[in-house]
Amino acid sequence: MEEVVKDFYFFKKSCKIAKINYKNIFYHFFLITILVVFIAIIASTLPLLLKIIVDSINTETKHKASLYLIVLAGIYGIAWIANESSDWIKGALTSYFLSKIEISIYIYFMDKVFKSKYYEQKRIDKGKFLSEVKRAGESSGQLFYILFWTILPISVQFLFSLYVIMKNVNTWLSVFIGIFLISSLYLSIKISNKSKNIHPIIYSAKNLIDSHTVSRLNFLFEIKTNNNYKYELESCHKVGEEFVSKIFKANVMSAKLMLVQIIFIGILLITSNMYLIIKIPEYNYTSGDFVMISGYIIQLSTPIIMLSQFLIQLKGHFISISDILKYLDLNEDSQNKQIKEIEDFDLVFYAKNMTINTNKKISFGIKRGYWYSIIGSSGSGKSTFIKSILKLHDTSHEKLNFFGIDIDTLSSYDIISYVSVVNQDTAFFKDSLENNLFYSSVKERDLDYVSDILRKLNLNNFVEYIYSGSNDWIDKASGGELQRLSIVRAYLREKSIIILDEPTSALDGINSNVVLKFVEENFDTIIMITHDRDSLVFSDYIMDLDEKEPRFIDFLAG
Repeated sequence: MEEVVKDFYFFKKSCKIAKINYKNIFYHFFLITILVVFIAIIASTLPLLLKIIVDSINTETKHKASLYLIVLAGIYGIAWIANESSDWIKGALTSYFLSKIEISIYIYFMDKVFKSKYYEQKRIDKGKFLSEVKRAGESSGQLFYILFWTILPISVQFLFSLYVIMKNVNTWLSVFIGIFLISSLYLSIKISNKSKNIHPIIYSAKNLIDSHTVSRLNFLFEIKTNNNYKYELESCHKVGEEFVSKIFKANVMSAKLMLVQIIFIGILLITSNMYLIIKIPEYNYTSGDFVMISGYIIQLSTPIIMLSQFLIQLKGHFISISDILKYLDLNEDSQNKQIKEIEDFDLVFYAKNMTINTNKKISFGIKRGYWYSIIGSSGSGKSTFIKSILKLHDTSHEKLNFFGIDIDTLSSYDIISYVSVVNQDTAFFKDSLENNLFYSSVKERDLDYVSDILRKLNLNNFVEYIYSGSNDWIDKASGGELQRLSIVRAYLREKSIIILDEPTSALDGINSNVVLKFVEENFDTIIMITHDRDSLVFSDYIMDLDEKEPRFIDFLAG
C-alpha cells in the first residue's frame, strides 16, 4: 500500500509540473478519455452483433435474406469501421497529448537548470540529465495512456462482456470467465511489483551511453588534436559492452516474469475453451453463443497479456519520474529585484576582505567611468574574483556590495542585468549570425548598424552573413574573429558595465588594439582579466593578485 501511495504521489507531482506549461492538460485528457471509452464500448458490441447475425442466419431461409439480416450486417460493418477509425483518431489525439506533456516537462526542468545557481549547474551531468528529462517526459504521458487509455477501456470491455455473457448465455460461465480474467490481472500486478529492480538497470545503461556521448562530443577538438581516435573508439566499445550487458540482464529478468504470466493465462485459456465445448450440448448453446463467447475471450485475453507488459512499464514510469524529481531541489537564483537609484550611486562594486583563494583576502572599490585590469599567475584567483562579484561563486567576505546593496540579498540575475560579460571561451550556436549577435539583446535589429560595427572591428568578411541568414559563418570563423564577435554581442546588450576575461588572447597586436579602443569608447566601466601586458595601457587601475596584499593602484602613478 505504501508503494501505491508513493507512486500516486509521483504521478500527481508530474501532473502539476506538466500543467505549468500545458494549461489545457486536464480538459484535453477528459475529451480523449470520453473518446477512448466510446471506442471500448463499440469494440465490446462487435462479438454480440456477430452472435445476433449468426443466430439470425440459422433461422432465415437459405434462399433469401431478410431486410433485418441485411441491416444487421450493415450495422456490424459500420461498427467495425467506427472502431477501426476511432483507433486511428485516438492515436493522433493521444500523440498530441503525450508530446505536449513531454515537452512541458522538458521546458520545466530546463527552466529549473537555467535559474539554478552556477555552482549547482556545474555539478549536473549533462548526459544523465538529458536522459532523465526525456525519460520523465515520456513516462508522465505514458502514465495517462496506460492508466486511463489502456486499463480503463480494458475494464469497460471486461464489464460489458461479462454482462452480455451473463444475460445471453449463463451466469456461471460469466463468473468463470470473470475469475479467469481477474486472476490474470492479479498475476499481472504481482509481476509488475517484482519488476521494480529491472528498470534501474535499464535506466543506468541508457544514462551511461548518454553521459559518455555528451562528454566525448564536448572534447572533439582535443580528441582530434591529440590523435586519440583509437583510445576513444576503444572507450566506446567498453561502454557499449557494459550497455549491452545491462540491457540483456534486465530483459532476461523481464522474460522470466512474463513467461509465468503467459503460462498461467494459457492454462486458463485452455480450461475455458474445454469448459465451453463440454457445456455446449448441456446448455443447448447456439452457434452464435459460441462465436460470441470465443470472441470475448480472445478479445480480452490479448489485452490482459499485454496488461502485464503495461504494468511493468508502469512501474518503470514511476521510477523515471522519481529520478527527475531530485532536480526540484536545485537552489534557484531569485530574479527581478529592483536596484533603485543606481544612477546616483558612484561605486559599482565594493568589497572588504573577500576571499579569492585559500590564503588570500582582498578589499577594493570599483567606481563608474574607469578601466580596472586584473593580472596574476594561474591559480592566483582571477576567475574566482569575477565569479564572486557576479555571485556565480559563493565566497566568504566581510562586506561585498553592488551599487551599495549587500550582494547576499541579490542574485546573479540581478547583477548581470546591469553587466555585459565576455568570457574567454566564446560560445556561439549553430544559427544565423544575426541571432547570435542579438542573443539576450533587446535592441532593435538594425542590420546596417551592426554591419558598421563589424567593419570597425575588422570583421568585414562577416557582413554578408548578417544579411544572408546562413549559419555557415560559424565554421569559417577563427578564434580571434569569434572573440571580436563576442565583443559585438556584448555591445548590443547596451549595458554600460563590461567584464572581459582575456579578450585579446587570440588576437594579433593590430586587432587587439582595435578591440580595446572600441571597448574604451563604448563602455563606461570596464573590468578586465588579462595576461597581455600591452593591453594594460588602457587601464586606469591595475591589481596584481600575485602580490601579498593585492589592491588596485593607479596605473599612471604606478
